Amino acid sequence: MFEIKNFHKNVFIEGNILFDTDKDVSYTDLIAFSTFDKNNCSEYIVADKIKTENGKEFLFVSNDQVCEDNVIYQVSNNVVSLGKEKKLPNPYNCIYTYNNNLLDIKTILESGINKTKAFGSTDISCNLIFRTLNSLSSVNRMLYQAVLSNYELFAMDILVTCFLRFEKVRNSYLKRVRFNGLSDEDIIIKLREYQYNNFKDEIENLFLTLLDVKLPDYSYLTEAYSIRNDFAHRYFTTIFGEALIVTDEFLYELIRETNKFVYELFESIIEKVY
Repeated sequence: MFEIKNFHKNVFIEGNILFDTDKDVSYTDLIAFSTFDKNNCSEYIVADKIKTENGKEFLFVSNDQVCEDNVIYQVSNNVVSLGKEKKLPNPYNCIYTYNNNLLDIKTILESGINKTKAFGSTDISCNLIFRTLNSLSSVNRMLYQAVLSNYELFAMDILVTCFLRFEKVRNSYLKRVRFNGLSDEDIIIKLREYQYNNFKDEIENLFLTLLDVKLPDYSYLTEAYSIRNDFAHRYFTTIFGEALIVTDEFLYELIRETNKFVYELFESIIEKVY
């Protein structure tokens, strides 16, 4: 199995959220009509602003109180917006997205969809045995690629988000020759074009020069990408024609090692940008 590490805290709001001004807001997520146990929240806010609608009092908190990057606001009632507010780009959203994608992978793994029976009741020909043995891990092969793709999304997302959110990071970007003279849109496109599996020749330097962050040990991921390339280009074989079977434990190991890398990287970035 594997552990998903959360970096947010939960704040319970007794009442409603009403975004009614153009003041910036920030949050990891908003959960309307939340069933989350308020006793497990780190903070408890009672809505104290009153608006009357249809003869009934509408108790709410406004933009001023929804302003913490690392918070999921668990709201007992509704979340309403007049469409005036701006949500700030937020690095905690990057790791939250990464973790939610992991939860999707976990759901598939626990569904039993990859637990196909090896042989039929009548036909146990050599051809069937070969096909079955190599198709048993089809779902795991796809998930193997998804795990690494999820890391790449995070790496790209965190660089784009830090550029958009933090002025000191933005200035660091603009000083670099690779981004000199480019518009914000062009810089974002350029960041999205990088190959985030090219650790030594590209990504190590990218994080060091832009965020002053040293990558954690990526030796395991380098080898994982070699295996991923076989899946992406040769379905289940190596360049030598050998079959690659992805057991559950092999997949879990990849997830654990990728999580270790991503979580360490995120913690290093948070220390630098705030």
